[in-house]
Amino acid sequence: MTGAIVSPAGCVYNWGALTAATGRYLYLGGLNNATAAAGESVTWFRVPRAGVFRNMYAEGGAATTVTLRVNGADSALTISFPVNTLTSDLTHTVAVAAGDYVSMHVTGTAGSDCRVYVEFI
Repeated sequence: MTGAIVSPAGCVYNWGALTAATGRYLYLGGLNNATAAAGESVTWFRVPRAGVFRNMYAEGGAATTVTLRVNGADSALTISFPVNTLTSDLTHTVAVAAGDYVSMHVTGTAGSDCRVYVEFI
């Protein structure tokens, strides 16, 4: 199987208490969440096969940083963007093995929403 199986990575609405210090984690796999989960382990997506994450796009209603995490650690695939600006990371790729756990970590100021797309091949 190839293609974008984690599109969109997740949506967060009414972040409220989201700050750079606390952050939140997004579910992968196209889930549309009312709020992001406070703990990373409940948002882990277990990768079904080896592959590569690439071509990440994100935008939202507040200045935000979105980072793909693998097995609880930040990866090189990250985007920081200002308010209402579609931004991309088309340079970095992240190789994963079958069974790895991935999530999206979001930090920033309180905002209205966040949309993330990342391709998995």
